[in-house]
Amino acid sequence: MKNNKINLLHKYILNKNVLEFGLGDYHPKDENNFVYHLNKFSKNYTGIELNEKRAKSFQKKNINVICGNAETKKLNKKFDTLVADNFIEHIDNPGIFLENCKSHMKNGSYLILSTPNAFSINRLIMGLLRFGNLPQYKEHVFLFTPQLLTELLRRKKYKIISYNYYNNDSNNIKGYFIKYFSKISKYFSEYFVIIAKLK
Repeated sequence: MKNNKINLLHKYILNKNVLEFGLGDYHPKDENNFVYHLNKFSKNYTGIELNEKRAKSFQKKNINVICGNAETKKLNKKFDTLVADNFIEHIDNPGIFLENCKSHMKNGSYLILSTPNAFSINRLIMGLLRFGNLPQYKEHVFLFTPQLLTELLRRKKYKIISYNYYNNDSNNIKGYFIKYFSKISKYFSEYFVIIAKLK
């Protein structure tokens, strides 16, 4: 069974021309793997990856990946769907990135942004237990809430189509705890997804 994120986004990927920024790991034949899913179910798939070694590893698997900086790389091509999956929190200049996305979009194109939720229940609890000194993932330079990312998109002239929330598919005690609180309020979820278009 596909995971929550894939279920949410499948209709925006199926038979579409897709551009993805910053690729995750690739696991062949694993339908729950996001890169595998995008590559398999899109009409045409292109990825932009900053790390040259990583880009070449995808190219060896016959996946169309171009080495470049997502904030500045221009492909002179328009896509139906642009995907930045757990990516915007890694980059130096999210605003510049959103401007660059426009150069790859046409009327009717979708921009899909997923990112960790700064106020997820697990972050809130761990922050309290650590008296506010919560370690962050070393490659992250930003944390977003839906409201903050919405404001950034508004400034860059995007129209919000939908908000979605999801959790990891963990079946351990922590996973059940997060899912329980996410049912009380979706704003406690681990991640959120914003789907946007150009105004």
